[in-house]
Amino acid sequence: MNAIEERLSALLTSRFGLSAEVDPDLTFGELDIDSISLVELAMISQEEFGVTVGDDDFTARHTLRTAAALLASKGAGV
Repeated sequence: MNAIEERLSALLTSRFGLSAEVDPDLTFGELDIDSISLVELAMISQEEFGVTVGDDDFTARHTLRTAAALLASKGAGV
């Protein structure tokens, strides 16, 4: 995992109670993260990574890996 994926994984573990070893290729839907939690993840990611994240940027179809790539494309710092 790259640094953004690792930080995002740590957020999912600490804030959403996921296991410490999140498979970066499972979708948020497969991880049972609901739409309200995805909005919360977007807000937390804005603060954590210093980028603008829309409420609908993360969907149930995204994976940790695709979410990290989205954050990187927005200029997320590590």
